[in-house]
Amino acid sequence: MIYEYRVYQAIPGQLKTLTKVIEIAVPFFQKHGMKVLGVWTTHLTISENSNQLIYMVAFDNMAHLERAWKAFRSDPEWLASLGKVTGNGTMSNYLDHFSNYVMTPTDYSPSE
Repeated sequence: MIYEYRVYQAIPGQLKTLTKVIEIAVPFFQKHGMKVLGVWTTHLTISENSNQLIYMVAFDNMAHLERAWKAFRSDPEWLASLGKVTGNGTMSNYLDHFSNYVMTPTDYSPSE
């Protein structure tokens, strides 16, 4: 099992829309075989990065990750849903930047 940790930095004032995009994406992630482990926003009173949305998904291996993302990104139903939320079918008006990390558990990492 491998894990992908994604951190999205919303444009100031756009976290609500970005959160809605990911909310509608979750069922499509699942449709394409991604195991959604959680979705979070940073706590406003603790973090200076209060416009962040973070989520983690799990895959069997890198080939699974690549297949799942390719299928998700080309899913016409997802693209239509994204267009309804964003108006232009992209997250460019809401997302400043993002980082993603693909992680493999260590031998001593607790298992599920």
